[in-house]
Amino acid sequence: MEGAAIVATLMKELANPTVLYINYYVRCKRHVNGFQNKVQNLLRLENEVKMKVNLARDNGDVILQVVQHWLEQVVEVQGEVEDLDHQATSMNSSFEGWCYACHHLGKELEKKLEELLAQGRIFTSVSNPAPVPPRVAEHFDAFVSREATKKKVIQALMDDKTNLIGIYGMGGVGKTTLMKEIRKQVEEIKLFDKVVFATVSQNPDLRGIQTQIAESLNKKIEEQSIPARAAKLSAKLKLEKSILLMLDDLWTRLELTDVGIDLDEVSENTCKVIITSRRLDVCDSMKITENIDVKVLSKNDSLELFRQEVGDIDFDAQHEMSEEIINECDGLPLAIVTLARTL
Repeated sequence: MEGAAIVATLMKELANPTVLYINYYVRCKRHVNGFQNKVQNLLRLENEVKMKVNLARDNGDVILQVVQHWLEQVVEVQGEVEDLDHQATSMNSSFEGWCYACHHLGKELEKKLEELLAQGRIFTSVSNPAPVPPRVAEHFDAFVSREATKKKVIQALMDDKTNLIGIYGMGGVGKTTLMKEIRKQVEEIKLFDKVVFATVSQNPDLRGIQTQIAESLNKKIEEQSIPARAAKLSAKLKLEKSILLMLDDLWTRLELTDVGIDLDEVSENTCKVIITSRRLDVCDSMKITENIDVKVLSKNDSLELFRQEVGDIDFDAQHEMSEEIINECDGLPLAIVTLARTL
């Protein structure tokens, strides 16, 4: 009888509204914490995948469709989580609202979170190598119409009053090739202790740009937020005695301080930046010290580049056809090379 009395008393206590609420509270808290942990884990995984994707894109690789689809699904789920948060906070209290929302509204969403986490963790690769594009002749910069441009850039780099140089010209005119030749010459004459090349592209990703620069300096940035990463990179750049940063293919204004590049700060060390863009207005928007126009090749240089690329074909016998092709290409090196290699 004594045991039965104890059980009866225990059952009575468990049925107490206060005890029931406490049990409900504990279970809800455990469930809410578990849900929020899955959300945070997915956000961290998304950042890791995005970093791999950005590096792959910078290398010219083709991103796998399954990875692109996964990233799109993650964005959709983030929107659903925000909607759930709004519904929760509109209830009696933020925590009680989350309890109800997670239990009654978030079951399907939690399943999606678990599936995306499982999918994202098995990505062994995010890309495939891109087809090798036509390569412009290695020495086309030695042509008269390129040598003068390269010399002008080098002279600007040697000017103490110049710290931001813009190189602009239409697509296919050879800006990237020119940048690589400038880098080669700068390293040969030891104009800077360090030279770093980074691709910005049409849709600039600050995290990706920061990663490219940091890795070129043998540094890893662990911070997640863009401002924290910028501060870390800025501190690293200040340690370099003299450094040249080459930022290729800007389509819109890039706020250098957001990346971690501060050219306004007075320092004993030297930090200079070269950017390339198809548009002069992009260069002008960034307070460029000097803008340099990359013009199309002259007709003679275009013919010489075409001659180099066609190789064994009897160039003189096909001179008339060659001139027609050159005229169609309007002095654009990439167009000349592409057409020459189809012959």
